[in-house]
Amino acid sequence: MRLTIRSKLVLFTVLPIVAVFSVLFWLGVSHARDHVSSNAQRWLVGHAQHQASQLALVLSQVPLLAQSLGDLVLAEPSQPQTLLYAHLIDGLRRTPIAQTAAIAHGKPERGAVMHRGQSAGETLPATSGAAPMRPAGWQIDGDRLRFNRAIYRQGQRIGDTWVELEVADVYAEIARRRSPDVTVFVSRDDGTVLIPAGMSPESRRMAQLIPLDTPADEVRTLGEDTPSDAGYWLASTQLPASPWRVTAITPTETVLLPARREASMVATSLLLSLAVVVLSLIH
Repeated sequence: MRLTIRSKLVLFTVLPIVAVFSVLFWLGVSHARDHVSSNAQRWLVGHAQHQASQLALVLSQVPLLAQSLGDLVLAEPSQPQTLLYAHLIDGLRRTPIAQTAAIAHGKPERGAVMHRGQSAGETLPATSGAAPMRPAGWQIDGDRLRFNRAIYRQGQRIGDTWVELEVADVYAEIARRRSPDVTVFVSRDDGTVLIPAGMSPESRRMAQLIPLDTPADEVRTLGEDTPSDAGYWLASTQLPASPWRVTAITPTETVLLPARREASMVATSLLLSLAVVVLSLIH
């Protein structure tokens, strides 16, 4: 069977061109998707790192306040109660995220507790929430966080200072700089996620899905094994010199939307170019 000139043209010219354009189409769309996807993952890690650095600055004020209160006790153990209240009031003023500051020391024990928004402090041990001799460092107490610092003199523990803050206030700090497309969680390094009062059921469900072994500064998926098909991406960052970490979670559908748009533009351009070439050859 002899081929016509048109058939030879289609067979030896148009079909190879279509094959080449098909390869270019696949490479172009894949490159566009991978490029935007990679940028989106770097952005998510950067967002988590930025949130962690900002939160670290805020939370670092709490141990500093507890330490300064302990230093005041060591400098003048017998200072009057009114002066203790003045120190606590000044400490709360200098540490906006703190809600409660307290000092307990001596035998018999004496000290003071001051709550933000109250005009007068309370003496110890009248305040039920002021339990001395807790382990030093951060503790989670329901919807509150507490940082406890021991006061030592000549190797003997003579008292404690502690500062408390609301978990909701921690998330309020995050919300000021959070992207609207990202949900951010704060957790302890043992995987315990801080849940503020009023957190939505969807956010609570999402918090339970955060893997305990999430590596820092890497993007992981929640849902499917393939990153492009997973429901969510997450990235975690450890706060420096702190037991806390920040995890940023975002829907992949949202972050990959620019990738889909760019891939569509590349596909449209290649298809139009192919149509022009083919039409010019067969006519």
